[in-house]
Amino acid sequence: MRENLIKSNYAERNFDIARYDQTLSINVTYPGWSEGDSPESVRFIKVNQESVRASDGIRLSYDYQRDGWSIQQPKSREVEVSDGVFEFQQDWIETAFVQSWALDDPIS
Repeated sequence: MRENLIKSNYAERNFDIARYDQTLSINVTYPGWSEGDSPESVRFIKVNQESVRASDGIRLSYDYQRDGWSIQQPKSREVEVSDGVFEFQQDWIETAFVQSWALDDPIS
């Protein structure tokens, strides 16, 4: 049975979230693809898990120029913010790319 948790309004809330069986379904409706898009709209989906086994999680985004999904992982680094004061900052580095429709048969 499908349980709709959040419904997109195709504006500042540009995502649907539903649960069915053992699947959490996240659908980003028209995710932004440029820096000029509304700051309220969602561009990235962060996936993580909590259990005894640690994980650094992943971040997904759709790459319109390459027509597929970019999968990124965090890389932490220590940065000096003032004299002798350091903090950790996190950069997201692409570690995989999944082409859209990669398993479709080519048109003959």
